[in-house]
Amino acid sequence: MKNITFIIFILITATACKYDNRNNIDRMLDNTRENLRQEGKRINAETYKWENLVDSIYKLAKNNQNLAYKKIDLSMRNPNFDDFDRQELHFIKGDIYYSNDSLNKAVIEFTLAGENFPKPLAARAGTLIKLKQYGKAYKDLNQAADINHDYLWNIGNYFEVIKQRDSAIKYYKKLYNEDTIVYKYCNNRIKELNKPKNKLYTELVFKDRERIILIIGE
Repeated sequence: MKNITFIIFILITATACKYDNRNNIDRMLDNTRENLRQEGKRINAETYKWENLVDSIYKLAKNNQNLAYKKIDLSMRNPNFDDFDRQELHFIKGDIYYSNDSLNKAVIEFTLAGENFPKPLAARAGTLIKLKQYGKAYKDLNQAADINHDYLWNIGNYFEVIKQRDSAIKYYKKLYNEDTIVYKYCNNRIKELNKPKNKLYTELVFKDRERIILIIGE
C-alpha cells in the first residue's frame, strides 16, 4: 500500500511539474510575442517618421531648394540618426542638386552618400555623364554592377549615351538572361533599339528611385 501511495505521489508530482513547465513555456512565448510586437511598433514609428522627413524635404525643394538644403543639414545633426541615415540624407541632397543642374555639388553629395554602395555610385555616374566625364562614369557603373548586377541596365544606358547601340544591347541581354521575368524591361528596350527608327537615351534611366516602405506586422 505504501508503494502504491508513493507511486501515486510521484505521478501527481510529475504531472504538476509537467503542467507547470508548460505554463512557464507559454508565459515565455507570450512575453516574446509581446516584446516583438512592441519592437515592431517602435520600428514602424521610426520608419513612418523617416518617410515623412524625406517627403517634406522633397516637397520643400520644389519651392525653395535652399530651405531644403538647410533642413537636410539640420537633420544630419540629429543624434538619433546613424551613419547610414546621414548617407541617405547626402544622397537626397545630391538628388536635389542633380535635378537643378548643380552638377559639381551633386557629385560631392553622391560621393558622401557612400562610394561602396551601388545606388550613389550609379547616381554619381549619371552626374558625371552630364559633365561629359565618361571614363569616370563608366568606372562607377562597373563598380555598382559588381556589387549588384541590376546596374548592368545602367551600363547599357551608358553605351546608348555614347552612341554604341550594339554594346548597349549586349548589356541588356546579359541582364535579361539573368531572369527573363524580373528584367523583362531589358528585353523591351532591346526591341525598341532594334526598330528601324529608334531614339537612344541621352542620360541614365534609373530603376532604383522607387521608395519601398517595409512595415512590420503588429
